[in-house]
Amino acid sequence: MAVEDCSIYRQSGNGGYEGFRDPSDPGLRYLRAYDISTGNMVWQNAQEGSQEANYTGVLATAGG
Repeated sequence: MAVEDCSIYRQSGNGGYEGFRDPSDPGLRYLRAYDISTGNMVWQNAQEGSQEANYTGVLATAGG
């Protein structure tokens, strides 16, 4: 699962960094498949909902 939330990181008061998001840009979530021998993305499927909504696992089975 790839999450693209386009956060903008700024230095925080404690010396670290915090991410800030534009409320008008909800971000995107994708389920992507990669060819393990080449590293090329084979396909992707956009996922609905907020990017924080769900970080579930993905079950892969044989079958082509």
